[in-house]
Amino acid sequence: MDIGVIEKINVWQELGLAVAVATIVETSGSTPRKAGASLALAENGEWTGTVGGGSGEWQVMELARQVLVRSEPAEIEIRMNNYDAAAAGMICGGTMRVFVNYLPSVSR
Repeated sequence: MDIGVIEKINVWQELGLAVAVATIVETSGSTPRKAGASLALAENGEWTGTVGGGSGEWQVMELARQVLVRSEPAEIEIRMNNYDAAAAGMICGGTMRVFVNYLPSVSR
């Protein structure tokens, strides 16, 4: 995980915000980012980091929003090798599995 993402998570937690943290846990084939890449989304809508951009990142952000609403973690597999991926300009051809963890707000 990028140190910048960790630092931003710490700031949000200091402000008492819940955070969804998405991390690529596994890849196969060609993907824009590899295992360990992450992004974080705070409940106020701010975000930092990347899991690769494009349609795949949009899917991860949507799941992160759901994680914040449900207050529970989730996982998604993104395939960048089908017709929909090609139509969206995702030409990598691989697959990535992303785990989205929920960090509750911390009262100070």
